[in-house]
Amino acid sequence: MKINLAIALGCALAVQLQAQDYEIRMSWPVKVGQRFRQITTAQESKEVTLTASGQIVRESRDSFNVRFESTLTIDEADARGKSTRQTHKVVRLEKVKDGRAENLLPKGAVVSASVVGGKTAFQIDGQPTTGEAQRALGLVIALKAGEFNDDDMFGTKERKKVGESWPIDTRQLTQEFFARTKDYEVGDMSGTMTLKGLVKLDSRDSLHITGKVTSDMVGRLPSGLKLEQGSMTWRLDGKFPLNATLPDAEQSQDMNISFSARGVSQPGAPEVQMKAEFTKDVTVKVVPLP
Repeated sequence: MKINLAIALGCALAVQLQAQDYEIRMSWPVKVGQRFRQITTAQESKEVTLTASGQIVRESRDSFNVRFESTLTIDEADARGKSTRQTHKVVRLEKVKDGRAENLLPKGAVVSASVVGGKTAFQIDGQPTTGEAQRALGLVIALKAGEFNDDDMFGTKERKKVGESWPIDTRQLTQEFFARTKDYEVGDMSGTMTLKGLVKLDSRDSLHITGKVTSDMVGRLPSGLKLEQGSMTWRLDGKFPLNATLPDAEQSQDMNISFSARGVSQPGAPEVQMKAEFTKDVTVKVVPLP
């Protein structure tokens, strides 16, 4: 009888949670001087293949995996509370390859990140960054260069129940995407976000929100090549504590861009086909510090 009662209470609670609606909140304003712990893992890969007369004439593959942990301090914020300059005291910045970790920066190194010309620029201990450290930091630290935040692009002003979905704001997201990169041309975007359920994040009740964005897309093409097809798929997954007042969340994103093109690079040359694929996976956890 006790077991049946426990099951009944559990079912009743689940039904109650399903029926309840929630405010959808995915971003919070920050203030100068606030401190956070940031933990990030990131991976990107690029693959390009050129073929002519059915034979591979050029092929390149590149992958890069990073682990990052730091104490983050807000140095500057805009009128909407988005950080435009911040300092990271590095706990670790590692490149991981074949299961082996290589330190890219020593523990205690100070990284300054700021928005310059719409992009995130870095300095390490007051000096400009170069090489693999620059590439790694670009993967794990991305300040919001555009005018919109995540709630503008991916959120909704309507309260939602578990299982309900809503559309992304394609106009704002397209503008934000162009503010971040000039390497790709974006077509019409479409996407949906969903409140998947309630989960625990470090013992706190949190909203589990997922999303998927798709678009026609192509990278910059060499002269003489014409696009055959190009697409982007962007999956998002986040856990956002209820009643939070500061950035305090765990978020991941998985982006895949692929395209193919065909043409003649110069008169008299054979026709070539180019296929390219780019993937990027990032998981970030941010925890406020006293």
